Amino acid sequence: MNSIEQFARKNLRFNVTIGLIDAAFFGFGWGFSSFGTIIPLFVSQMTDSAILIGLIPAIHAVGWQLPQLFTANQVSRLRRYKPMVLWMTIHERIPFLGLALAAWLFPRFGLC
Repeated sequence: MNSIEQFARKNLRFNVTIGLIDAAFFGFGWGFSSFGTIIPLFVSQMTDSAILIGLIPAIHAVGWQLPQLFTANQVSRLRRYKPMVLWMTIHERIPFLGLALAAWLFPRFGLC
């Protein structure tokens, strides 16, 4: 058994545990931020603009696919993918924190 396999086996339990915890919290957050139902309902509490509320699923689709067009060339030239995957994963989770903060703070400011 080579050193990489030994390292992987040594850290397997920790990595699986952390991966499951991360997936659980991400799934929990994703469930509270459905772009078809929950986010439009949340925005409808702040505005009566049907156009803005209707644009939410389209903004989500563009936000999901447009960055891929700009990063595909850079990703294709990478030797190692893990650092970029970790960096992009952080960017993927920050909006959920912002959504939670907005839901918590908006009633205090009288916006909802």
